[in-house]
Amino acid sequence: MISIKYNIKAKPGKNLELLQVMGSNIVNMQRVEGCLNIDFEQDNLDKDQFVFRMDWQNNNLFKSLLNSNEFNIFAGSIHVLCHKPTVEFVGKDKRVIRIIEKNYKKELLKEFNN
Repeated sequence: MISIKYNIKAKPGKNLELLQVMGSNIVNMQRVEGCLNIDFEQDNLDKDQFVFRMDWQNNNLFKSLLNSNEFNIFAGSIHVLCHKPTVEFVGKDKRVIRIIEKNYKKELLKEFNN
């Protein structure tokens, strides 16, 4: 199983828009082959802070997600509505990779090519 967790901070005044956009993004991403679970939570104390977590069946299906239109829409929404997220990736070897780079998709894809 592959897990990816995004720690997301919405830009000022964008938290409601983010909630709306993520609702449709989640529905579309759940239809992608290999999706086991998607969870999206807003922090109780800081309404601009969110955690988005995806669990995927395996590396190959997760790599397919990263190259999908659904993921591009998700990543574009994060880029427009949020500050740069911190992304944590846990692969099948239980190794945790924390990505703070702006282009986290590139970093995730690089991980699969090693």
